[in-house]
Amino acid sequence: MSARDRAGVGVGPGRTPDTGSPAGGRAAGRGAGAGRSPIDGSGTGGRTPGVGRSAAQHVAVGGGGRGRLLAVGIVVAAGCLVAACTGGGEPDPTPPVETSAAPSPTPTPEPTETGPTKPERPAAMDRDDAEGAAAAAEYFLELYPYVMATGDTAEWDAMTWKETCGFCSGVREQALEIRTAGDSYIGAETTVTNAEAGEVDSLTGGRAVLIDVVQGPHKRTTVGGDLVSEGGEVRGQLHVDVLFTDGRWHIVGASENDS
Repeated sequence: MSARDRAGVGVGPGRTPDTGSPAGGRAAGRGAGAGRSPIDGSGTGGRTPGVGRSAAQHVAVGGGGRGRLLAVGIVVAAGCLVAACTGGGEPDPTPPVETSAAPSPTPTPEPTETGPTKPERPAAMDRDDAEGAAAAAEYFLELYPYVMATGDTAEWDAMTWKETCGFCSGVREQALEIRTAGDSYIGAETTVTNAEAGEVDSLTGGRAVLIDVVQGPHKRTTVGGDLVSEGGEVRGQLHVDVLFTDGRWHIVGASENDS
């Protein structure tokens, strides 16, 4: 049996940890599609929320530059009026009027869009030992909400052993479907609380990593704001098979740990 065949045993679309939304998620509108969320298996398929980015409106304030100068001269001397009537004497000179420029309006700062942040790749992933295996499995799961919200599958694809990892392929398909539909997916933040890597498998050369994980609530909505699906927080343990080859870690399979 080859390394890929052995590593893929027990991992398939029916047991994928989650390709779309946390367990217990309510689905509305379109039905859930293939795959299941990293922890339990509620459908992210149909349409599950993503990161909705609200368009920021820039409001420009007032005209700039100097304000209009106001010149005001007022003669109030009674003697001047008398002189004008009699034709005698010169009126007192009009005192100069001080003027000041109107203050320039303070420009309104341009709002900036915020979105999901791609998790930082841990340095431990450069190691080919148990610590590196655990770091790789943890990083892969933490990529999940980012991939679902953005449709950016580049890093996810680079770590996927596509011949055997049904979970990996399912997440990719759903993330791209959400992006194509123009839907919004928010939440499902994935936090690893513990990760333990086993010994090297003498047949495949891979390692099994048991991961305790917490996945936050999620919501998927259409471009019009209609709810497609949502779910609450989920906690569980995953079994992730990893393999270090060609100088990097690959995810061979992932499923809920039933033991």
